[in-house]
Amino acid sequence: MSYSDSNGFDWDEFRPQAWHFRDYVVRSFNANKPFDQFIREQLAGDELFDGPPSTPAEQDSLIATGYLRLGPHDNAAALFDEQDRSRAELLADVTETTAGAFLGLTLSCCRCHDHKYDPLSQADHYRFRAFSAATQFADNLPLDLAAEQTAINEHNERLEEQAKPLREKLGALPETEKAGREQLQQQIQVIEHERRSFMHGLLMKDNAADVAATRLLFQGDHKSPRDAVEAGFPSAFDPQPATIAKSKNGSTTGRRLTLAAWIASPENPLTARVFANRVWHGLMGRPLVATPNDFGLAGARPEDAALLDWLASEFVQQGWSVKQLVRLIVTSAAYRQAPTFAAEHFALRSPRRLSAEQLRDSLLQVSGLVTAKADGPPIWPDLPPEVLGSNPAFLDDNAEKTKGWYPSPKPDQYCRSLFLVQKRNTRAPLLETFDLPDNSTPCARREVSTVAPQALMLLNSALAVEAACAFAERIELDVGEEPARQVQCAFELALQRLPVESESVACEQLLTKLSLAELCRVLLNLNEFVYLD
Repeated sequence: MSYSDSNGFDWDEFRPQAWHFRDYVVRSFNANKPFDQFIREQLAGDELFDGPPSTPAEQDSLIATGYLRLGPHDNAAALFDEQDRSRAELLADVTETTAGAFLGLTLSCCRCHDHKYDPLSQADHYRFRAFSAATQFADNLPLDLAAEQTAINEHNERLEEQAKPLREKLGALPETEKAGREQLQQQIQVIEHERRSFMHGLLMKDNAADVAATRLLFQGDHKSPRDAVEAGFPSAFDPQPATIAKSKNGSTTGRRLTLAAWIASPENPLTARVFANRVWHGLMGRPLVATPNDFGLAGARPEDAALLDWLASEFVQQGWSVKQLVRLIVTSAAYRQAPTFAAEHFALRSPRRLSAEQLRDSLLQVSGLVTAKADGPPIWPDLPPEVLGSNPAFLDDNAEKTKGWYPSPKPDQYCRSLFLVQKRNTRAPLLETFDLPDNSTPCARREVSTVAPQALMLLNSALAVEAACAFAERIELDVGEEPARQVQCAFELALQRLPVESESVACEQLLTKLSLAELCRVLLNLNEFVYLD
């Protein structure tokens, strides 16, 4: 998926409520929500219940539909009468992202023509797309629990009863009675300030009363529709139109619920394998299938197909428990064995570097700067002047704050990278330099580069310098002013080991010439800190 707090395209407007979906994902994994339920909620959460959410579980199901809104969205389309293009791009993005993320199928290849390698036709793309044909934005749908919505409405009605006579008095006063009018206006403002609002998110819903026919598009062009197609699964699995399930929500079609049930079925041969491969990738550093989003003929063959099948089978048998799958892998001999490299084979090793977010979070953790933020609206970090100056929209303090850049208070900026604002067109320079992927498209496997700006960024960026200074202060608070103890403490915190004798001598000599903060900068720039092995 391609989560972002902004729409992308030229305007790249801020999405102030997108963070609800990010928090939903974090809650789901922390609570070990069964992965099949996780799929159903994201694809069809609004079809799992009727009416306003009455429980936190139903509230999460509604928030989960934000998955269908994660892709870029061109808000300027209406200005140029291009709503049809924007709609087609949205449906294509949902179709291709869902197929790649959960099934490892490259339906993007058959948007315009039959797949060149896999048994997927162009009609399969549009059959799959038809499951989302009735979707509509539902950002105005309250997320509050039903009881809370009732309480908010009653509270606001009481306020309205208080304000109504004041408005009537204000309307009856002539313009010449300035003092009286100002007093009434102030009283009305006090009442309005107490008015409560509903919580909203980035949501999707169905409109069963208005389901547009899905047509095959000639060469993928929305202006060239051809024959209509019915909602269905890829024909290699089932060539017949899908039997649509009955939704619990009377205003929806049941189409996405049908798709979710098929994808999350234990009988589906792909879903569990694709996810098991992703978990193996995250823990081992290399996936069993080198192309995680492409399990087709053009993708890589599994390094160990029997192992992947066994992991997928265990995953399903354990109730689609992600934590059980992680436990199964990390307690294996393969995971626990230590790497050893003989001198003649050292050049063949493939060191695994921390990801951009892991590196930033490590700087904050070791220095003691990291905050305890674990949910809520995103944090806006400082940007260098040259980055701000490159985009005039950042300097435009518009009233709605949709296009600008508004740094959060400094202490808040030391949150984990997960909670930083994710703008599509502008990213934190430190993260971008260390290969943060483009969040306009899904990233199945990150590219890792080694370029000169990375060394310069880790040595000289504002965050790196702040982290080194805070690291030095932490050491002084922990062990005092004795150089030997400072060196030992620095190594233990940064590298998780004690220094050898030669390192101790060299570092203590360095401290006679430079400050402790400079030694900390050196340690934070070592390959041993930046790489896992």
